[in-house]
Amino acid sequence: MSALGDIGHYQQEASQAGFNFLRPASKSKSAVPIKEENEMRMILSLASATLLLAPVAASAASPQQLENGIWQAFKDKNANAFKAMFTPNYVGIYDDGPATLAKELQAMKDTRLQSFAISGLTSRMIDPDDMLTTYAVDMKAAVGKRDASGRYWTTSLWHRSGNKWLTAYHSEIKAKK
Repeated sequence: MSALGDIGHYQQEASQAGFNFLRPASKSKSAVPIKEENEMRMILSLASATLLLAPVAASAASPQQLENGIWQAFKDKNANAFKAMFTPNYVGIYDDGPATLAKELQAMKDTRLQSFAISGLTSRMIDPDDMLTTYAVDMKAAVGKRDASGRYWTTSLWHRSGNKWLTAYHSEIKAKK
């Protein structure tokens, strides 16, 4: 349902409850004084708009915020937050081959990510529910005893599921020195 359709729905419910959004305040015949009726109308309008726009605001993370969020969850070893950012059929591609979410979680356990910095992020919409990001990430990290620090060229495919963006695909390639 469109936002305007939703507003109409809420206005219809309010009208059935005794509020008339279309009646001019100056011709009001209610027992409520005009000033209070106008204030009540304003409060109801704002409350309706808040309810309508809350899911949109919750999903309005920028591509930079999405990428920073998933990297921060990995760095913090926050497995629950990290898992919540992936589609069920996620696939990754790395120098050692394909990765599933289970492999990503194992990599989180094995990796000590001390710092990361994303730069040059670009995004483009593939369609209304799919967004491709590309960027460089400079990180200081170790996998086991092996130093994995450096610059990586990275791409992610984000898929919108309801009001949430989820990672469907991710790949990193270490930049040549």
